[in-house]
Amino acid sequence: MSCYIPDYCTGVECCAEIPLLGLGLHAYVYLDLDKLELRYGLETMTGTLKLFNYDWGDTITIAVAEGLIYFS
Repeated sequence: MSCYIPDYCTGVECCAEIPLLGLGLHAYVYLDLDKLELRYGLETMTGTLKLFNYDWGDTITIAVAEGLIYFS
């Protein structure tokens, strides 16, 4: 697994090889302070979370791979 933090230090991007499955995964999370957004992605799935009206402390669940995997 290797990760990269951009010069502006508001995100992280990682790649991981999974030899057992013969594939690699690419994931990222970026915080955009100008737009008050959190952008995230895993392979081709991408999303944006607006932080302006976000209720801090709430848990958000994100479904990946058509609902086969969930992140909270």
